[in-house]
Amino acid sequence: MRTLAIVHAELVLIHPFQEGNGSLARLLGVLMALQAGLPTLDFGGISGRGKRAYFSAVQAALGRDYRPMEEVFNAVEKRTHRFERRGVIFRVKRVCDSDKRTPSIALEVDAARKSISCRCLGLRR
Repeated sequence: MRTLAIVHAELVLIHPFQEGNGSLARLLGVLMALQAGLPTLDFGGISGRGKRAYFSAVQAALGRDYRPMEEVFNAVEKRTHRFERRGVIFRVKRVCDSDKRTPSIALEVDAARKSISCRCLGLRR
C-alpha cells in the first residue's frame, strides 16, 4: 500500500491535466493493485470525513510525508475487502467539465473476474 500511496500522491501533486487528475490517479492505483495481485480497489469511501482526510493527505505529501496517504489507502483496502467478498462491480462514470470539451469516460471493474473495461462516451452536449 505504501507504493500505491506514494505514486498516487505524486501524480496528484504534479497535476498534469486541467481536469481528471484524481480520477487518473485512482485508475492507476486500481491497475497497480491488480498487477500486484491485490483486489480491485474501491475508492467509494472517500467522501465526507474521508474526503477531508484525503485532501489532508495530499497536503502532507507536499512535504514528502506519505503516512496520511498510506492511511487513506489502508482504509480503501479495508473497504475493498468488505465489498470483494460480495463480488461488487466497481463503476465510474466521468462526466465532462462545464465547457463540455472534455470527453466523458466510463470505467467498469469486475472484482470477481479481475477485469477492467474503459470506453469513451464522447463529448457531452
